[in-house]
Amino acid sequence: ANIPRFDKKDESFMSDYCKVMEPLAQALDLLQGDKFMCMGYLLPTISWLKNKLSKLSISGGSCKALATACLDGVNARFDSMISKKSIILAAVTHPKFKLKCMDPLKREEAKDLLLNEIAINWQFQTETNIQPIELNQHVEEDDFLFSEELVSDQPNDEVERYYN
Repeated sequence: ANIPRFDKKDESFMSDYCKVMEPLAQALDLLQGDKFMCMGYLLPTISWLKNKLSKLSISGGSCKALATACLDGVNARFDSMISKKSIILAAVTHPKFKLKCMDPLKREEAKDLLLNEIAINWQFQTETNIQPIELNQHVEEDDFLFSEELVSDQPNDEVERYYN
């Protein structure tokens, strides 16, 4: 019954604490999703979280140290993962993110990585003469969605069209 009430200082601390922990909780909720989750979400989510925590570690009020510690923990856990080719390719080929999730300085590098990967697969397909599987010989409804004139022989054209 003699429990002390929060004073203004306590309220301010709790508010700052919630500001730091909210982005962390949002990122965890998203990454732990079991319905719409795929590897393409990892890089954009971690990049967003690092950006939020960086801003809070500069202007985080009484919880600057907490924001810095969380940022250090995220860096320690994910820095080696987010530079992996497979993680980058998963993010830049996800239609929701494309190159938007990449640091502006690394966008060209990521695009070149994708073009390189496509070229390797394109070369493999042409060397082994792999033909696409046709499920239906010709259905008129298919012409509505996928006309022949949209298909390019060059993978670079397809990547440019995807990102534009």
